[in-house]
Amino acid sequence: MPEMIAMTHNHFQDNIQIKSKKPTKYAMLPASVEANLSNADEYETFQAYKSTNPYIWGKTNTHFCCKFYKLGCQK
Repeated sequence: MPEMIAMTHNHFQDNIQIKSKKPTKYAMLPASVEANLSNADEYETFQAYKSTNPYIWGKTNTHFCCKFYKLGCQK
């Protein structure tokens, strides 16, 4: 059964001057995400990040990681 052991990222968001749709390998979010995160829900990386909330991970089956990768689901 797959499980997540750890999660890390070097940068939360790419340099604001790099306006790509995908983040670099060092950032979790691309620069196209607004600074206030108002459009962050459009990005899978942010959905996965939200799934790791301790009030969600392992407590519900409706979050991104459980629905798409069967990780962090309620037992």
